[in-house]
Amino acid sequence: MDTLPKSMGKMPNKQDLAGAVEPLLDDPDRMLKLLSMQPAQTDQRNLSQVSLMFARTLGVHGDDDRIAIGNLDGAFPIQAAARDAARGVALLASDAVITVVGNDVRLAVSQEALRGPFQDEPCIALTHPATAFLITNRHAVTAAHAVAFRDPASLSLAFGFGTRSVLAEDRSHYTLPKTHLIGVKRIVALVLNPQLGDIAVLELLDAVLPVAGTPLRLAPAQSTKMLQEVAMISHARAQPLKVVVRARDSPQPWRYPRVLDQDERFIYTNLDSFRGCSGSPVIDARGRVVGVQSGGELEDDREHVPIPHPEDAAGSTATRISLIQDTMAALGKPLPLR
Repeated sequence: MDTLPKSMGKMPNKQDLAGAVEPLLDDPDRMLKLLSMQPAQTDQRNLSQVSLMFARTLGVHGDDDRIAIGNLDGAFPIQAAARDAARGVALLASDAVITVVGNDVRLAVSQEALRGPFQDEPCIALTHPATAFLITNRHAVTAAHAVAFRDPASLSLAFGFGTRSVLAEDRSHYTLPKTHLIGVKRIVALVLNPQLGDIAVLELLDAVLPVAGTPLRLAPAQSTKMLQEVAMISHARAQPLKVVVRARDSPQPWRYPRVLDQDERFIYTNLDSFRGCSGSPVIDARGRVVGVQSGGELEDDREHVPIPHPEDAAGSTATRISLIQDTMAALGKPLPLR
């Protein structure tokens, strides 16, 4: 989650953008026209640079645009869709933080001090936090770089962390029902290539019960459009589940995250990115997965200190959902598109 893909092009500096930002922000029709053009037609500005022009804010950088699941009011279709899809999203946890006590599971908390609007929510003590989501009741998807060099037998998916979890009074751990923790059996497919994508398909030890989680729906690859509204459901910072459904520093009409650029294998958005977002589902307004979060500019560094850069820049990268579909078809387990 720390680099921009080569296809994003060279990022313009502040001087490059001075004289170009405000006129574009004041003319949405011109912006939409520029975004629909080929790079050669945009006065030598490639799509990522144009996206950065309108996404760059003149206000405070580093705002945390995550919303707790319980605070989604469903006022917009994508909020309701995210709330429903969240049931199939899990924290990718390691054995080092898991203790089984009777019918419950305890997830050990880090003593790391946090900053920002969710600083009172302790994070799980994971060195390499990541998110995963169900595509069948026995298969889950995450980012390949989150599991490529790890023993799958040491990994588990914790569902309901943020909806069914309870923080201990001494703040030493979170408790979840044992039914909500499912171990990983093996990695059945892994693609980790900057030109092809960044996904891993995990086979689980047991089927996930409906009470714990339900598979997410996948969108047809061709359904993803430029400027389409998207949201991301994640365990950013290894904290309880959050959703990014807004980009409040961006000018209208882009106050909500959008697809700003795309190619055959990736889509690029202005979704907030944090440690732990890798593997998160990027969904459309119908709650269907359009991509798997794989890289981008971080909103903060390892110590959770805000990084002073354009927070809503087109720096978030997601592997297109078509790679999951192709991978599962090759395994003889084609997934339905809905």
